[in-house]
Amino acid sequence: MAWTRNEIAARIAADIPKGWVVNIGVGMPTLVPGFIPDDREVLFQSENGILGMVALGPKESPDPELIDAGKRPIAVRPGGSFFESSLSFSMIRGGHIDLGIVGALQISRAGDIANWRTDEKMIGGIGGAADVCSGVKNLWVAMLHVTDTGELKLLDRCSYPLTAAAVVDRVYSDLAVLERSDDQWQVVSLAPGVSLAQASGATGFPIKGPD
Repeated sequence: MAWTRNEIAARIAADIPKGWVVNIGVGMPTLVPGFIPDDREVLFQSENGILGMVALGPKESPDPELIDAGKRPIAVRPGGSFFESSLSFSMIRGGHIDLGIVGALQISRAGDIANWRTDEKMIGGIGGAADVCSGVKNLWVAMLHVTDTGELKLLDRCSYPLTAAAVVDRVYSDLAVLERSDDQWQVVSLAPGVSLAQASGATGFPIKGPD
């Protein structure tokens, strides 16, 4: 059985080392902070100028002045800090963020990521996506392995405009956790009931089985 979105987020949270500073992207990655145990210090950073944000508790009322870069209500841990967006991006571009967790439309065998638009004819802005994907020390992707219509999202080459090239370190999908070394991909773990053959069949490049 494939992992749910919450199970993917929990799997990511379990792998984040204590003390890391982590940038959270929109979509599925926003679920990750809710699965960090209270006894493990992880500092979550948001591009709009927050360090130390945490998930809003189920009994907490949203503060309209506390939102992340995706305009979602959040809370801030004791000792958290606020600063201007330019400083936030200096942290990202300067390589001071240990990990970025983002979603993706496509991932290539070389570790390229496309996550900001699907067609070159579409009008839209890349925002801070390129800064995050190219500036963090490690980049993990939370995504469904294929589209709702069954199209592959992990491909030999991306067909959509790239956000950044050769930057993806890990993919956490509903079928498997994959880790990249150059253009070689290793299965770290498979979702319960998912075989290597099933994961391979849903991937547009070769993947090696777990050790």
